[in-house]
Amino acid sequence: MQAADADAYVKPGQRRAPASTLRSPIYPAKPSAFTPQRDDNSKMNATTEDQHISVVRQRLARRFPTMDSGVINQAIDTAHHKFDGRPVRDFVPLLVERAAIRSLTDDT
Repeated sequence: MQAADADAYVKPGQRRAPASTLRSPIYPAKPSAFTPQRDDNSKMNATTEDQHISVVRQRLARRFPTMDSGVINQAIDTAHHKFDGRPVRDFVPLLVERAAIRSLTDDT
């Protein structure tokens, strides 16, 4: 790839890095340069996760109206605790709901 071709990958208004810092014309020398920096607004905080888990509780109560609420809450809590200490929290409510449904339908 020629230097002119490499410039095609540079966004308008963006400066091209010096050739000495590039592994190739496209990728920077350090992989950490491509690591996205996440701020508190881009990840799910505990309050939002708890709100989503509350919605999951309501949804499963409607889905299983004859089942005791304690059994439903136990299934949700068990599934939720499986994700304790995991760094990515964005999909935890969805995964908890799926695991709880699986647990509740296997028990019946």
